[in-house]
Amino acid sequence: MGGISRAALTALAVALLAALFCFVRLGAVPFDDPGEGMHAEIARELLGSSDPFRLTLNGVVYVDKPPLPYALQAAVFTIFGTSETAARAVSAGAAVAAVMATAWLGATLLGPGAGASSPRSRGGLRSCSSGSRTADDR
Repeated sequence: MGGISRAALTALAVALLAALFCFVRLGAVPFDDPGEGMHAEIARELLGSSDPFRLTLNGVVYVDKPPLPYALQAAVFTIFGTSETAARAVSAGAAVAAVMATAWLGATLLGPGAGASSPRSRGGLRSCSSGSRTADDR
């Protein structure tokens, strides 16, 4: 029998719920942590750079973190412009992906009911509504 498996449907349903928690009012609050603004500024400077692996902060080379999160954030800035919402979208998307993967694994191993409840039991939906709302990479 073809089609989408029950585990995949469960994971998709949980991911849609997580996306609702993560993305609604994502940019409603301005940056409140100096680190959050710093990470957004590094991504913004990466937009104007000709080297996608050379991170700078106020023109000074920044080598404390790997470039992939900043490159993803810069790509989102290219599509949606520079804003708090765009800066936080990568973190929110990663949180949704983590919740979806947890739900899929739970549904595959233990059944759809366990898959639907597994992100809640690990605090996944809570992290969507709080931790993913920052551009900080801690």
